[in-house]
Formats: sequence, structure tokens, C-alpha cells
Amino acid sequence: MRRGVCFDLDGTLLVPHGDWPGWVSATATALGVGADARVRFRSALERATSIDAAVTLESACRDALAACGLREPTALADLAREACLDYGRGVRAHPAAAALLERLATAAAPIVVVTNGPVDMQTEALRASGLATYVRATIVSGAPDVAVRKPHPRVFWLALTAVRARPEDVLMIGDDLEADVRGAQRFGLATCWISGDRVDQPSDVPVGTMVVSDLAEAAAPLEAFLAG
Repeated sequence: MRRGVCFDLDGTLLVPHGDWPGWVSATATALGVGADARVRFRSALERATSIDAAVTLESACRDALAACGLREPTALADLAREACLDYGRGVRAHPAAAALLERLATAAAPIVVVTNGPVDMQTEALRASGLATYVRATIVSGAPDVAVRKPHPRVFWLALTAVRARPEDVLMIGDDLEADVRGAQRFGLATCWISGDRVDQPSDVPVGTMVVSDLAEAAAPLEAFLAG
């Protein structure tokens, strides 16, 4: 049976956004949010982009403005679209990502990106990173046909369905121990946790999970998984 791989996006295939606070501030300015409401708007926007529901940046901005008692600008759709493009300009692929995905493509192993967030923002981030060409399917929590966040089992079911694979034939690689690793393992997928620069490993890393400190170190366990 041909084996496939699921990847988390932020913090795994992509390095963290270069200036998230700056991007939120620029978005707030474009939406007409005054300096006195910036902190409240940022908190409201972070909540609105993290819900278990279909969500776009436009809908999240609308909800955040309403939560702050602010008026929605007439051109909200256009402003949100430009903010998405601006967000994409601030992301970049992990230095090891392209080579890793190229290796998988050479092995004809299907690749699925499984990520939480507004569907338009995450889709644009993947496109802007240059990695979308390698990806068979993208499962975004904010998409209308998903509308739940990892670690909900529906996310992993959709990923497996997209590549017509059994759970035991797919490896999930991600940096979030709960959303990526535990969620995938509960659904029967093999798992690889990117622990980052943590000095002390948690005592409750799921049994059988491969642990690497960086995406570049995932090449060896990935090869072993593909070899079966």
C-alpha cells in the first residue's frame, strides 16, 4: 500500500509569521480601528480566527469589529482580501520544506496539508510559500466543508479521504502535541512531533510517536515510514 504524509502548516512547513503584531496593526489601520481600540481588536480577531466553524478573514474581521463596538467599513471584503495577500507576503517556507516535499513527490507519496485557521489566510500562506505545487489536498479548519479545528477527528478523516488512504498508511507531522500528534494518533495515524527548542520533553508524548527537534530532522523517520 502506498503511504502518504500529512503536514501541519504554521510552525511545521512554514516558519512563524515574521511580524504578526505588525500585520494585525496594519490590518486594524486599514479597517479604521483607532489606537485606543487596537489591543481589544487584536484579542477579538485572535478569538474570531480560532473558532470551530467556517471562517474567513473577512468574517473574522467583521466579528472582531462587532465585538469592539466598531462600525464595519463599506469595503470590508476588499480590505480583507488585501490583508490576506499582505499576510502571505509575511510567511516563508521552512528551509528544509521544499526538499522534503520534493522527495515525497519523487516517491509518489501523496501529501496533505492539515491546518487550523481562516480558509483564505491559510490558502494564501501556502500559495505564497511556493509549496502548494507539491500538495495533493489541503484541509483547512475554516473551510465550509470542514468547520472544525484539529484535533477534531473529522479533520483527519477528511485528510485520509482526500488521498484514499488507511490511517495506518499515513504519517502526521506537526509541532502541536495535542492538535497534531494526539489528534492524529487517536484516529490511527502514525505520528511525528516536531518538538522545537524545548529543553525538557513532556512525559506524556504518545507512545510510538517519532520525535525530532526540527523539520530538517524529519527526513530520516520519514524515509523509514515510507519504506514500511
